[in-house]
Amino acid sequence: MALRNGSVFLEHSFAFRSQATLLIANDEWLAKRNHFYGHLKLPQDVNAFLGPVIAHLDTGLARLRDAAVRGEIKIDEAIHIDPLVAKAPIASVEALRRALFERHPGGQLPEILLEIDSSTHFSWLLLGREPYARTELLLVYAAVLAHGTSMSAADLARMVPELSPSAIRQMMHRIADERKLRQAADAVLTFMHQHSIAVHWGRADLASSDMMSLETTRTVWRARADPHRRTPSIGMYTHVGDRWGIFYDQPILLNERQAGVAIEGVIRQGGAEEVAQLAVDTHGFIVTWTLSSFRHR
Repeated sequence: MALRNGSVFLEHSFAFRSQATLLIANDEWLAKRNHFYGHLKLPQDVNAFLGPVIAHLDTGLARLRDAAVRGEIKIDEAIHIDPLVAKAPIASVEALRRALFERHPGGQLPEILLEIDSSTHFSWLLLGREPYARTELLLVYAAVLAHGTSMSAADLARMVPELSPSAIRQMMHRIADERKLRQAADAVLTFMHQHSIAVHWGRADLASSDMMSLETTRTVWRARADPHRRTPSIGMYTHVGDRWGIFYDQPILLNERQAGVAIEGVIRQGGAEEVAQLAVDTHGFIVTWTLSSFRHR
């Protein structure tokens, strides 16, 4: 624990080293401080930076005081706020909502799968050819659902009685090729962004990434003990665009720094529009970087 929190460290270690080595060297800071301030768009005068922050804080405290005087909130050991009262719906908004749902009614999952597959042929990409029969197409859909959810082949067989668990498992192994899955996923993502509404979801050059711990068996080579659940698990690092849609994912080891996989996902993205900025958490280790420089390398 002392090694991890930095109270003790090893000079020759990359993982357990002094926290001071993680900062910009003092000589480099003195020589390039103006560049760093300009890159972050921050003033060099601390008062110029803290002035607006303090003014905003004072305004918020004044509003809190006025709300307490009016009786809208109660402050003792904590701040208590009365439950919010729902506003009456606006008639024009309700009419617009009803018109939208009447024009685009809700669809069932099988209909959505068939509609997407008819436009992208992701089942063809996973099989490497056109499906021969209806049963083979159902097996592909069941295998995709099993890979993308926590359901087993037996669970899917109970949902689709005409399919056997062994047939679903065989199809799961068949389509588990990383290249086929990536090609099919990129086709679906491209189809998703072809809709006009996608431009209103966010910027195309922004993305975020994070890791999720998934429980697995001990026989998996990359399995490690999850520190919270104490079970064999593997990390799945996922990149999500600002316009939604997962454009890259890969399995990684738990409890490892994620800067490398964060950069790799952006470099290997298959979309037509390049990501310029990527948001990560503290495991990403890097706060900001210029992604174009890594691409050119």
